[in-house]
Amino acid sequence: MKVLLITNVDGVGKAGEVKNVAAGYARNYLLPKNLVVRATPGAIRMADTYRNKASIKAAEQEVWIRELVEKLSKFKCTLFANADEKGHLFGGISEKEIFNALQEAGIKIDRKHILLNEHIKSLGEFQVPIRVSGDITENITVEIISE
Repeated sequence: MKVLLITNVDGVGKAGEVKNVAAGYARNYLLPKNLVVRATPGAIRMADTYRNKASIKAAEQEVWIRELVEKLSKFKCTLFANADEKGHLFGGISEKEIFNALQEAGIKIDRKHILLNEHIKSLGEFQVPIRVSGDITENITVEIISE
């Protein structure tokens, strides 16, 4: 099915492009989420409008990304946990605790963007990557102290 992209869609294309996608993908995902319109002659004439809107939105998002990267680079959180005398935690520090600390600091991100490979299970200072957008990541410092 030929569609005109209204916004940038990962893995498909950029706003204003006409793409041929699977009919089921278009009907069940792209059209209900208003990411595309059917590529009719009238819609194709509107392609420049969609490209211009997407470039304005991308410029706004770039500013937001720069501000978020700056906040994250300066961010350091201290979390308290129960540990034994060797420094091993009885539980683990997960994305949830880091997410809560970010929210308390006023940094709004999606919890899925915290790229913690495994739970933190010892005392100390750790660098935790946060995916800001696409392939842009920034590390935050998380310090775990015994209660």
